[in-house]
This record gives sequence, structure tokens and C-alpha cells, in this order.
Amino acid sequence: MYQEIKNRVEKAECLGTDETGAKVNGKKHWFWTWQNKELTFIIQSPSRGYKTIAETFPNGLPNSPARDKLEQSLTELLLIQLPDKDNLAIMLQKKLRKICHHILYFLHNNHVQPDNNGSEQAIRTLKVKQKVSGGFRFIEGADGFAVIRSIIDTVIKSGHDVFHSLSLIAILAIG
Repeated sequence: MYQEIKNRVEKAECLGTDETGAKVNGKKHWFWTWQNKELTFIIQSPSRGYKTIAETFPNGLPNSPARDKLEQSLTELLLIQLPDKDNLAIMLQKKLRKICHHILYFLHNNHVQPDNNGSEQAIRTLKVKQKVSGGFRFIEGADGFAVIRSIIDTVIKSGHDVFHSLSLIAILAIG
């Protein structure tokens, strides 16, 4: 089921993502989530960088469709020549140029939330677990937590009974 969630995430038109740090075997690791209204996929990784995304989704994630007039206006604003002595503004402009097609995307797609609340909520259970029992002693425990939370959150989003769904998974795993 976990692999099926990942497969559906790879094909999803709309995703939110977030990451948060957690101790695994005494070292800082990162729990990443990719989620939308239907799915939650969580992994743990020793890396916070793009390497995690590239390793998790080697074929990449779907590209967003073409943007409309608002993105074009933003692009035009980002092409304005700034004074050479305003280094911070120039650095910000360069960074915004790289992501300008994504900044206002939520205005065009009702499935895209304008905030990161869904991703923050998907990763919140990890923070609660940390406060109650601290970090993970072993990588396998961290991986298991990610798998179980992915399945539980996805089952909840689909409107199914969590206990019944986990019971079916256990029966299938045994038989």
C-alpha cells in the first residue's frame, strides 16, 4: 500500500511538501511529506537537500501546466533592471526568477492551497511523537513510522476506517 501511495503521489497533479528534523540514532535526520487532499506520503532521510527528492522520485514529479497572465506579469516585473549596488534585491530577484511560475499557481488551480497547512499537519504527528518519546533509536523504526503514518493519513483522507484498513493489510501480509 505504501508503494501504491508513492506511485499515486508521483502522478498527482497537485502536491504540497514539507520537511522537519528528527533525531534518528542520535543524529539529525529529516522527515519529508508530500501530500494533497487524497494522499500522504512520508519518508525519512539523512539529507534535507534536493538529493532526497531525486532519490525518492528518480523520474521526477509532474510539471505544472502553463500559467496565465498573472505569471506573465510577475515575470515581466522580475526582468526589470535593478541598480547594481542593491545586492540583496538582485539576489532575491534571481531566486524569484527561478520559481516565478510557481508563486501564484494557487490562483489557477483550486486544488492548490495558498498555504502550507496541509503539509504541516501531515508532519505534525512526528513532532508529537518526538515530544512524547524523543527520537528514533534505529533507522528502521523511523522508516516504519513513515510508512505507517503515510498509510493511516491516506486512509483517513479516503474516508475509510483506519482499524479495519490496517487489519486488512495485516491479513494480506500474513496470507
